[in-house]
Amino acid sequence: AKVQGSWEPTELKAKATMWGNELAGAGINVNLAPVADTVPSAAFAPSNAPIGHFGRQFGFTPQAVSTSSMAFSEGMLAAGVEPVVKHFPGLGRVTKNTDVASDVTDTNTTRHDDYLQPFRDAIEAGNQWVMVSNAYYSKIDAENIAPFSGTIMRDMLRSDLGFEGIIVSDDVCEANQLSPWGLGDRALRFFEAGGTML
Repeated sequence: AKVQGSWEPTELKAKATMWGNELAGAGINVNLAPVADTVPSAAFAPSNAPIGHFGRQFGFTPQAVSTSSMAFSEGMLAAGVEPVVKHFPGLGRVTKNTDVASDVTDTNTTRHDDYLQPFRDAIEAGNQWVMVSNAYYSKIDAENIAPFSGTIMRDMLRSDLGFEGIIVSDDVCEANQLSPWGLGDRALRFFEAGGTML
């Protein structure tokens, strides 16, 4: 995405349409992309373990990320493949990766944060899939990780942003962030909090 974010939106959409056609040709109709997380700066990117470290960010402002993630999504949709905008409400400000670390917490993002713009724009454009991150968001719901948070899924996604589509979890089987809970608990708490697809 770091490279794709340097392309003009028309070029990115055209290439995403090509990639989408390849996926559709293989019988795949959902793509767990694009990453809509905003990493705040190039200087911080190496410290952002889940996104910036791997160059998964389209840019360093919500507007830049929104422009590129929308172009990517439009290309996928043109090929008949549903894009999944992730990782709501954003993993661009954390330092640890929920896949391999525990107690991963975002201490910056708020319920009406400017960094929600790429997700808001995708939903307003009609995107039907959003993936929720596995992090804690101390300024939103300090009690629950995002996939267990009704505040994040019901209040923010459904009520604030008017999302009516599918809320899919990130990896809740192998991710270290979920290690304190048994597998059954993980599933029940996700669905009870408003999730759609585990």
